[in-house]
Parts: sequence; C-alpha cells; structure tokens
Amino acid sequence: IFQFMFVENWPSMNWGIVDYWRQPKPGYGALKVAYQPVLPSIEHHQETYPLGKDIQLGRWLINDRWEAIPQATVITELTHNWHTLQTSQESVKVDADTAQPLDEFVYRPHEPGEYTLTMKIADPHHTQLGQNSFTFRVAEPEL
Repeated sequence: IFQFMFVENWPSMNWGIVDYWRQPKPGYGALKVAYQPVLPSIEHHQETYPLGKDIQLGRWLINDRWEAIPQATVITELTHNWHTLQTSQESVKVDADTAQPLDEFVYRPHEPGEYTLTMKIADPHHTQLGQNSFTFRVAEPEL
C-alpha cells in the first residue's frame, strides 16, 4: 500500500483520505485497518458464494512488529442478520516480523444474504492488537 495524498489542499473530490476541513473520508478507515502493525487477514477469492456449498476462507496473522507475541488469542466470528453463527477462540504464538497462516475457516451456509467474518487478535493481557473483517454475499445458484 502506498498512500501518497493524505489531506486535500482545497475543497474538492480527489485522492486525500482527509478532506480540506480535516474530516476523515471513508478511505481513512480502510487505511487505518490496513496499516495495523498486527493484522488478522482474511484470504478470499470472490465476494459472492453459492448457497449450500462450503465456503473456505484463508486466515492469516501479519505481525510487522519486531517483537513476537508468544501467547496471543485469536477470535474468529461469523455473523448473519446480526446473529452469531459460529465463533472460535484459539491461542497462538505469533513470530516477529512474519505472516503466518492459520487453519482455514470453513462454513456451509443454509440461507442467502450477507455474512461477515471478523477476526480479532489480543495479547496475553487481553489488549486488542488488531481486528479485521470480510463481508460476503451468499446467493441462490443461477439456473
């Protein structure tokens, strides 16, 4: 990621993530997530999945810090229509300056609609270090 323009220098629509009046634009939030030093990452290959088939999403932990996190906790949660469908919590060792894969997240949806997979990572003191989410759609197969 290379963000080359942070603040717009006149009231207009351009590449800044903060407008002329110093109000964050939607891109500000996206960069805030992307630049987290400890980033849970969700690997996906499409944004719409067919109903009744397994959805497989890769889960990664990115640690851009020079220090390892020996006893991190990763929480993964799937929601649909504001209801939690599946949640898991696991302890992991996160090496310094690394990208490491976790087990894939697998789910077979039983109804169409919008789903959100959220991952959070915390240190041994339960301080949240990073959070990320991926929203995808499940649709009836086309005939």
